Amino acid sequence: MPHRTLSGLSLRDLEYAVAVAECGHFGRAAERCGVSQAGLSVQIRKLEALLGVPLFHRTTRRLVVSAEGEVLLRQARAVVSAAHDLLRLSPRRRGSTADPRAAAAPPPAARPAGPAAPR
Repeated sequence: MPHRTLSGLSLRDLEYAVAVAECGHFGRAAERCGVSQAGLSVQIRKLEALLGVPLFHRTTRRLVVSAEGEVLLRQARAVVSAAHDLLRLSPRRRGSTADPRAAAAPPPAARPAGPAAPR
């Protein structure tokens, strides 16, 4: 299997696909995402081309998630959720200007009490 890069894959496109699946309608998904229906449709087709499978079966009256789409959308939901988690962890998003590395350092009481190493 040839190695594919992530250069054509965007979180925004995954978010759009998840919205279409959850809304069951391109127009409602576009409204939810704050984009035009035409723009959303173009991005979904781009994503489908990149993934090599149709995510949705479209008819004039219905939109149905394809079998392949079910599997890929499950993963897309996980990726979008993980991206939202990443933003929530960001000190800037929480309103803090503290050094993010400080959160990873143990508090002074948790550090070993032995003598300091010579410099």
